[in-house]
This record gives sequence, structure tokens and C-alpha cells, in this order.
Amino acid sequence: MPPDPGCTIAKDPSDETRATLTIGNTAGTVTVQVADNTGTNSDRVEVRIT
Repeated sequence: MPPDPGCTIAKDPSDETRATLTIGNTAGTVTVQVADNTGTNSDRVEVRIT
């Protein structure tokens, strides 16, 4: 099992449609997928930490 990249997500207390994603500093690749609350619109991106 690869090391935990140390990612966290926190809801924005002032706007329920927003959140902050924090990605740690452990080397590896993190795949982030986001979607609206209907699941109609979504996107995915890979972030590589070196």
C-alpha cells in the first residue's frame, strides 16, 4: 500500500457549494474528482507530488 498523501477536505462555512482541498507533501499521485450535487457535471484531475 502506498503512503498516505495526507489529503484533507474541509467545507467552506460561508458557502455550502465550496470546499478547500489540502494535499500533503508525500510523493505520489492524487486523483481529485469533483461533481455538482446532481452528479450531472463533474471533472477529474491528477496531481503529482514529487
